[in-house]
Amino acid sequence: MSLDCVIQARVARLAGPARTLLEVVAVAGRPIELRLAKQAARHEGADYEVMTALRGGRLVRMRAAGERQEVEAYHDRIREAVSAQLAPEVLVGCHARLADALEASERPDPEMLAVHFHGAGNRGKAARYAAAGADQAADALAFERAARLYRFALQLEPEESAGRQSLYVKLGDALGNTGRGAEAAEAYLAATAGAVVADGLEYRRRAAAQLLMSGHLERGIGVLRDVLAAAGMRLAPTPWRALLAVLLRRAVINVRGLGFRETEAARVPGKDLRLIDTCWSVAQGLGLVDTIRAADFQTRHLLLALRAGEPYRVSRALAVEAAYHALAGGRRRARTGRILEINRALAERIQPAHPHAIGLATMVEGIAAFLEGRWMDAREFHSRAETILRERCRGVAWELATVRLMWSVSLFFLGELGLLADRLPGMLKEAEARGDLYEATDLRIRISHANRLAADDPETARRESVEAIAHWPRGEFYVQHWWSMIANVEIALYSGRGGDAWDLIGEEWPQLKRSLLLRVQYIRIESLHHRAAAALALAAGEAAASRRTELLKAAECDARSILRERMEWGNPLARLLQAAVAAARGDRVRALELAGGAESGFATAHMGLYTAAARRVRGELLGGDEGRAVMEAADAWMERRGVRNPRRMTAMLAPGMWS
Repeated sequence: MSLDCVIQARVARLAGPARTLLEVVAVAGRPIELRLAKQAARHEGADYEVMTALRGGRLVRMRAAGERQEVEAYHDRIREAVSAQLAPEVLVGCHARLADALEASERPDPEMLAVHFHGAGNRGKAARYAAAGADQAADALAFERAARLYRFALQLEPEESAGRQSLYVKLGDALGNTGRGAEAAEAYLAATAGAVVADGLEYRRRAAAQLLMSGHLERGIGVLRDVLAAAGMRLAPTPWRALLAVLLRRAVINVRGLGFRETEAARVPGKDLRLIDTCWSVAQGLGLVDTIRAADFQTRHLLLALRAGEPYRVSRALAVEAAYHALAGGRRRARTGRILEINRALAERIQPAHPHAIGLATMVEGIAAFLEGRWMDAREFHSRAETILRERCRGVAWELATVRLMWSVSLFFLGELGLLADRLPGMLKEAEARGDLYEATDLRIRISHANRLAADDPETARRESVEAIAHWPRGEFYVQHWWSMIANVEIALYSGRGGDAWDLIGEEWPQLKRSLLLRVQYIRIESLHHRAAAALALAAGEAAASRRTELLKAAECDARSILRERMEWGNPLARLLQAAVAAARGDRVRALELAGGAESGFATAHMGLYTAAARRVRGELLGGDEGRAVMEAADAWMERRGVRNPRRMTAMLAPGMWS
């Protein structure tokens, strides 16, 4: 006999009151207060025999819930078997009696009421309680549950109901809070049906922001264009036009200053707040994608926020303004620091009402540290920001994605590959489960390959890098395309394919220049370093003598360009390149001096992996037993951090004659 048959036979032997109570408990589907179960079963009399039969037959079990006694089916198979054999009219009756009993109780559970009124055929009450349960879940920050219940309420609401629009908006908010940006956008767009013009534009703005922040660029920009057109704005047609607008407005900001007259949000016209929020959506959504066009809207965002004077929006604008100043790296460190100080003071003052302000301020302090090559500070700020954003803020999927990416890349520079290997797979899995194309793509093309190379698996690294960027739109050259270029150059260098690395740089460099991304100091230093590294790797291969001379000159030129940036983290990169050039030209003494200087500089900049690579290079140049000991120490350091092939890792980080 099947288990279901055994259960049904046992149930058939029960007396009527016991069977009725078991049916109610099974239909309840979850633990229910015994008093309410008895009420729904219409069994108010003595229950010793009833409960003895049910518990003795292992059909139900009891548990204490504070001062209450709750009852539930002994096992899910029992619940399913009992429910399955109920006639439709009996099932409907159980649901109805449960709904009535729960509704009259002191602490009714809206979700249970929604389920049982739905089972009883009362769609109106079911929809109302589903929405109430969703609101309750959202207030408790249980956004996954809230989204599920809002969807349930929408299934029950008639198509012509006026309440559907509000439910769609709330569904969009809940989904946005879970980081499911594409799904949130669909909910907001559904809410535009029948909305008044101002509300419809706001819902479209939210949809565009969610699409952009979750990496669905083409659709997001399409929705955004309509929103901008309604506000009399548009995206700049070219990066140069965007840059011109940025320079003009920044001149206005320099003359005007950052002062503002504080005004409560309720006293600022709604259209002004919507305009500020629209500019914020563009500056945020395109900030790590199309940096120059995003900067255009950030300058508008800042001017509008200062003019309105609403403290939270001013703090938000100042935070992003500091991030854009930090793009210049060391050249604007003082200005960036002043804006960060001003914003930190404002954010701390308003944080009880706006915790996002302090979370954003901390994140941007981390971004500034990252762009200035202060990797330990970047790691610390991003760790703090993640804690604040996770524990105290809503709707911050983009901020969390940005924090996790910057934190991960900082770990690479610090040489903490073991920690990176532990955390990265989980972050990727979570991003993909949410459908967050932005975070999943960024992690895969910017840092995931480093894990694969540390595991000595360049083929998987190359395949995953190609697959990741294939999902990204190619009409423009975005930050993600630059990251892809860097990743593929590093994979080629690790694999000993200097010619492929050089060819890739040659193919992508014209687009990189046109994108104006080279105006970002961090991107400029990294790009020059990788171009010089590719030239050195090719020169160390089978290049003809004349071309070898040309390649060494190109690498030397890029090294001097990096030194002109005068950055603590960039200088040792340049010295290591110069060491390779000197070694290639036969000047071993000079090469050894430069490699030692690079090693010392990397250590000062807390670039552990590069320090080990420079140490290995120095050992190769020293030669003999002393050099062998130095190389073995470098290899041991790398191996302790999960690098399986230190020689190939050094070929990637410090290509040259020793590769």
